[in-house]
Amino acid sequence: MKRQDPLCIRSRRVSIPILAAVAIFLIGFGVIIQDVAWASRGVVRVELKAGERSDAPVAGTVELYGVSHALVIGIDAYHAGWPRLSKAVRDADLVASALEKQGFSVTLEKNLDSGALEDAFKRFFTFKGQNPQARLFVWFAGHGHTLDGEGFLIPADAPLPDSDIAMFKYTALSMRSFGKFVRLARAKHALGVFDACFAGTIFTTQRSHPPPAITRNTTYPVRQYIASGDENQKVSDNGRFRKLFLRALRGEAPNADANRDGYLTGSELGMFLSDRVTNLTRSRQTPRYGKLLDEDWDRGDFVFITPVGWAKAPSAVPINDGAINDGAINDGTAPIGANAINDNPVTLPTKPRPARLIVRSNVSGDTVTIDGKSVGSTGPNAHRLAPGKYRLRVEKKGYQPFETHIRLAAGEQETVRAKLKSETPNYANWRILRRIQAHPGEFEGAICRDDCIRFTPDGRRLLSGSWDNTLKLWAVGNGREIRTFQGHSHDVNAVAIAPDGHRVLSGSWDKTLKLWDAASGREIRTFQGHSSYVDSVAFSPDGRWALSGSYDKTLKLWEVGNGREIRTFKGHSDSVYAVAFSPDGRRALSGSIDNTLKLWDMASGREIRTFKGHSDWVYSVAFAPDGRRAISGSDDETLKLWEVASGREIRTFKGHSANVRSVAFAPDGRSAISGSIDNTLKLWDMASGKEIRTFKGHSNDVRSVAFAPDGRRAASGDLGGVIIIWGEE
Repeated sequence: MKRQDPLCIRSRRVSIPILAAVAIFLIGFGVIIQDVAWASRGVVRVELKAGERSDAPVAGTVELYGVSHALVIGIDAYHAGWPRLSKAVRDADLVASALEKQGFSVTLEKNLDSGALEDAFKRFFTFKGQNPQARLFVWFAGHGHTLDGEGFLIPADAPLPDSDIAMFKYTALSMRSFGKFVRLARAKHALGVFDACFAGTIFTTQRSHPPPAITRNTTYPVRQYIASGDENQKVSDNGRFRKLFLRALRGEAPNADANRDGYLTGSELGMFLSDRVTNLTRSRQTPRYGKLLDEDWDRGDFVFITPVGWAKAPSAVPINDGAINDGAINDGTAPIGANAINDNPVTLPTKPRPARLIVRSNVSGDTVTIDGKSVGSTGPNAHRLAPGKYRLRVEKKGYQPFETHIRLAAGEQETVRAKLKSETPNYANWRILRRIQAHPGEFEGAICRDDCIRFTPDGRRLLSGSWDNTLKLWAVGNGREIRTFQGHSHDVNAVAIAPDGHRVLSGSWDKTLKLWDAASGREIRTFQGHSSYVDSVAFSPDGRWALSGSYDKTLKLWEVGNGREIRTFKGHSDSVYAVAFSPDGRRALSGSIDNTLKLWDMASGREIRTFKGHSDWVYSVAFAPDGRRAISGSDDETLKLWEVASGREIRTFKGHSANVRSVAFAPDGRSAISGSIDNTLKLWDMASGKEIRTFKGHSNDVRSVAFAPDGRRAASGDLGGVIIIWGEE
């Protein structure tokens, strides 16, 4: 018999809860009947009955949704202790396909880590949920867990709670956090399905029989859930719940739509799944369903459309206040809670409302074209467009153009974030663009080693750290000093800039790290824990964590939000001079004066492997943009390229006549730059190992180098406190 991976693991502290394929129906005001012509855009009209009897007269129709969005997540590639699953990603693919046929615009995500999982939910409810005419759907398939009465969704990088309870709580997404994201949305309706194992703490259970007809009461706001099992029930990863859910959605399960009226309500769906799964498993698995514990979201009922409903889809007709006389129906034009019924019949327009498109990018000075027509540059302003499909292009000289097709629905606001990749620069034309005497120089104010020159994410500013105890922020365009960060009592040894560009991190000989506000220069907090000076610092790709390397032979992981030390990494036999996060944030690399590099698992703190090959101190390490390769610089006067997965040395780069103090990959990963105490920088081709060019201009040891995010500039800092900006005008 084929083994089925469980979706739950029993913790020593709690019993295994349910496989909660939790369907949370985030509903605003309405009930669905959707005609085929509108389904492709997710537009939904509702026909309301004057009473709860199935033969009650029709009171009128409203257009409930102008657009339908779905976020579908599947996680099965767990790598920090949780068993890998066999069907979570496949189930997500099948659900996404079914939702697209229902008219949803689907965002499909797979095998997310902790930062990406939280960001996916927050972005979905924040950006997709602000249109009051939108319908939202969420599906999550993966592990879940309950700890101390709190339910958690488990990302791919979360450890088992028994192995590291602090990191588990830090990386797993609690249902209380999910509840906060839910409340960010202003959309009328949404449905989320969590095919995961946990006990709900923000929902109450419902066992009542669903009403027989769709009425005004159905249109009140509600947040609902359906769970595929109850507490203490072991549920397998066999796809049964997903199959029944999709059959009900497609109208292939006659008993799901209890009164055969073409409407599949959340209550009907919950009752069907509860009865069906209970019978199939002989009560070993008993689904439950209910509503959010919130008086503002526990009154209505979510409604799906079935093929029967499509066949009898209504047109917009007047709503007569005599047919429903005891409350308000929101037609999308009145504020939520307002009475949209007055003395005159209201006829809702059938003409689609304009859509709004916002286009952002990672560069400035670009050009946006929509269907071949130039509409200006990217930015926060929205373009008003008729519903339909469009070809969107963003371009800028020196970058590979970004192009995509997008379908906009009536009333929808969509944001497209274009990522432009720079074309390979013509390094032969690079020269000194600017020379800045940034710090006093020598032992009074040298640029510190390796991690001491950093561009901001927009490439317009540059951060430097120095032995004069300060950090400084510079304007790349004119070399002007913007501000100085003061607070350390000894030499600054390393600096880093958060991915959002709003915060700055520094490490010092005073044994501390400091977090700064980039805009004001204000010190936010100090991180204390190392027993010797801090020589390297780095932000995680999501900006939530910080990593430090120290002369005390350890690395430390910190929570940026509160300064809390999460864990210490031990394994090096001497001082740690360099640290770097992998692009996905799951691993980190360190370099030491014990002549080795080490790869670490961030979730567990486990040392994955050691890279041996250098014959002298390792001063600098960096991951390639794809995370598959790493490069290191050493006092043995060489650079080495490594295969991260195996620890294999790919090649050695020779050419410097003295110690290599700093290395950095170009953003495209095809080349790398190095700085040496032979006063030069060298540019290397990663594929061949050949030296592309030597850059001369420093009169002192080159101690730190960095590429700009677009790859069209580089910066270097030396022992004399001088920064040079390199590039082509």
